[in-house]
Order: sequence, then C-alpha cells, then structure tokens
Amino acid sequence: MRYQAYRRLHATRLVRMTPREAIRPMYRKARVAGFENSEAEPLETLILFAETLIPLPPFEVWHQDLRTNPDAHLRDLNESAEAPTAAAPSTVEVRSMRYAGAPRWAQAQVVS
Repeated sequence: MRYQAYRRLHATRLVRMTPREAIRPMYRKARVAGFENSEAEPLETLILFAETLIPLPPFEVWHQDLRTNPDAHLRDLNESAEAPTAAAPSTVEVRSMRYAGAPRWAQAQVVS
C-alpha cells in the first residue's frame, strides 16, 4: 500500500539523519516500547519505532493530499533515501544516441 510506503520512507529518513551516537539509545527505547521481535533486524526495529515518532498525517488526510497534489508525492518518492535494489535500481546516468537513424537512450543503473 502506498500509504505504508510513505510512512516507511519518512521513518527511514528520520533514522538516517539521526546522529550516530543517538542510534543505540533510540534502539533501546524501541525495544523497551516493544518494537523488537525475534525475527526483526535492528534497522527494521528502528524504522518501525521511528514511524511512531513522526507526526505523519492519518490515511484520510494523506489520501486527499495525494489526490490534490500527485506531482508533489512523485517528487518526494524521487528524493527517496531508500537504497537501490535489483527490483528497483537507481539510475545514475542517461545518455542519448542514434541507432539506425532512430533516437535511443542508454541508462547506467546501480543495484545493491
């Protein structure tokens, strides 16, 4: 669901901009608050906890804003802090060329 992806994106951004020395105390707070389970990675625990720290809009408000300002939501996704994966590579360069008289595009992509 796009709303869950939106929440996760902003929680991930919060974790990434948290100073290194504050990560362990934040993780301890997440564990005390019950966000850790035996299957969760520490980073996943932090992200789930961070979702509760950010004053994100409820679904109805977010959905109305998405319908009203779809371009802003697309720009926000383009500025995502998520690392590239094989399923969602990140384009680092695009070049145009001509082949057999027709324009073509070549992309260099990064995957983790």
